[in-house]
Amino acid sequence: MPELLAIEWDPQCLRGLDVQTTGNTIQVRHVFELPQPSGHSQPELKEWFSLFLAEKHINTRQIVVTLPRESVVVRRLELPDVPDDELPVMVRFQAAAKSSLSLDELSLDFIPLPKREGTLTREVLLAMVPLAMVTAIREFVTGAQRELVALRLSPVGAAELVTRIENEKETDPKSATLIIGRHGERVEITVTWLGQLIFTHAARLADDNPEQQTAVILTEISRGLISFQNLNLGLKLTKGVLLGAEADFPGLAVALEKRLQIVIRTVNPFSLVKTAPDSLQFIGQQSGFAGVVGSVCSQTQPTLQSFDFLAPRKPVIKPDSSRERKRQLAIGGAGLAVIIILAYWMGLSSLDASIASTAEKIGVLQDSVKKGQPTIDSAKLLESWSNEDANVLEEFKRFQKLLPATDRIYLAKLNIKAPSQRQPGEIRVEGHSRDEKDIREFQKKLLNPETGYQRAPNEIKSENKEFYPKKLDELITLGKPKVEKPKAGPEMP
Repeated sequence: MPELLAIEWDPQCLRGLDVQTTGNTIQVRHVFELPQPSGHSQPELKEWFSLFLAEKHINTRQIVVTLPRESVVVRRLELPDVPDDELPVMVRFQAAAKSSLSLDELSLDFIPLPKREGTLTREVLLAMVPLAMVTAIREFVTGAQRELVALRLSPVGAAELVTRIENEKETDPKSATLIIGRHGERVEITVTWLGQLIFTHAARLADDNPEQQTAVILTEISRGLISFQNLNLGLKLTKGVLLGAEADFPGLAVALEKRLQIVIRTVNPFSLVKTAPDSLQFIGQQSGFAGVVGSVCSQTQPTLQSFDFLAPRKPVIKPDSSRERKRQLAIGGAGLAVIIILAYWMGLSSLDASIASTAEKIGVLQDSVKKGQPTIDSAKLLESWSNEDANVLEEFKRFQKLLPATDRIYLAKLNIKAPSQRQPGEIRVEGHSRDEKDIREFQKKLLNPETGYQRAPNEIKSENKEFYPKKLDELITLGKPKVEKPKAGPEMP
C-alpha cells in the first residue's frame, strides 16, 4: 500500500499530511501544522524537521511538496496552432522572451488549455519558479533522509479537489467555477473551466479582525476577477466553492452570493479522505490543507492536468530516420545488383538458345527492373528532400537570440514558414513596444549580415495603448548566416 508525505512549502508554516493509499481510498495518519523557526540556517532546519518526523514516528520516505501561488509566476500564453509535441519548445521560446531571468535560472512547466471555439491559436498556462528554490527544497528533503517525488502548485490541488467533489460534467461550454482557499494569511483565488484550471491569483491579509478580513478577501476576489475578465475569454462564473470549514470564512459565502449573484458552496477539503476523529483538532484553518490534499489526489489518481517542476513537459525526441533511409537505399541497390547479376548469368547460360528465346528472357528481366525502379527513385527523392528540409525549431532558437531580454517589447504573434525549393522561408512577427527606439534597435539586429535576414521596409505605427504605444510589424525573409572566411596566411618564399 503506497505511503506519501505531502507538505505545503510556506515560509512561515509547514502544513503536511502523512497518508496511506489503497485503491481510491486515502487514509490520513498524521496532520500537522508546523511554524518554521526563524533565524536558523539550512542545516539546522533540516535537523529540526528530521527530529519532528522522528518524534511523530513518521517514517514515510516519499514526499510531495506543494508551492503556494504567491511563490510562482503564472502567465497565460497564446501560441501558434502547432502539434502537442512542438508546444514545449514554443513555450520555452515565449518564456525566454517575456522573462527578465535567463531560462537557466528557472524551472518551468505548462498546462495546455482546452481550445476555445472560434480561436486559431493554442493557449497554455505557464508556471515559472526560481531554480534556486527548487534546489533548496530538494536539499531540505534529502537532508531529512527522504525522497522528493513531485513539486506541485497549490491552486492545481484546489482545482483537483473541486473536480472530484463536484463529480459532474458541466453542460454549459461557457460556464466557469470560482474556487477560494485560505492558507493562514494567504488567500488563493482559482477559476476552472471544463474541469481545468485556467486562472489563478493570490493575495495576503494584513488585518486580524475577522470582519475586516472578510472585506479584504472580497476586495481581492474582485481584483482577481477583473484580471480574469480582462482576458476576454467569453466565459461566465456560474458557481463558487469555498474550500474549508464554515469557521474559516465567516460571512464570506453570503457576501459573495450577494456580490456575484451565483451560488456559493462551502466544502471541507478533508471530505475526500479518511481521518482519525481527533486528528484535526490541533490545526487552525482546514482550508489551508486544500492544496495539500489535492496534491495527494493528483499524485495517486489525477483527474486534470497539473504542473510538476521536477518533471516538466519536454519536447518529444523524434527518432533519427536517416539510418532507415540509408537502409532502404542499400536494399534497393542490392536488389538492383541482384537483378543485373541474374540478367548477366542468364544471358551467358542462354548462348546456345534461339534468338527468340533470348529476347523473351531479356524482356522479362527488363520488366523486373522497371518494377523496382520506382522504389529506388522514391528513396532518392526522400533523401534529397530530407537534406533540403529546414529545421523550423532551430530557426526559432536562432531568431530568439535577437529578441531583447526585457519587457521593452512583447510579442503578440510569431509565425515561421520553412523555405522550399521555390521560395525562401519567412518569419512574420507582430507585437508592441514602449518606444520607437526599441523597434529600431531590433531592426538593426535583424539587418546584421551575420544573420542572413532581410526585412521588408515598413512604417512604425502608433497604437492607442497606454504603456506600449508603438506597433511592431516585421516580415523577415530567411537566408543563410554569413560565415566569415579565415584570413589567408603569408605566402611562402
